[in-house]
Amino acid sequence: MRLNRDVSLKKNSKLYLWVTNDGNRIPVKANVDILIGSVTLELLEASGLKYKLGQKASYSK
Repeated sequence: MRLNRDVSLKKNSKLYLWVTNDGNRIPVKANVDILIGSVTLELLEASGLKYKLGQKASYSK
């Protein structure tokens, strides 16, 4: 995703990011305040994932 340079964030605005609780850690939703309101992004589809959706990953060596 690329924001157009004409979009101005509110001073001290926070980006909220939701990610899946599995091995993929896919960002599925994002929200940020801008000067005229807010922007919300939602992922509709994902493919080519490393792990099956919902599958926990083992990070031990």
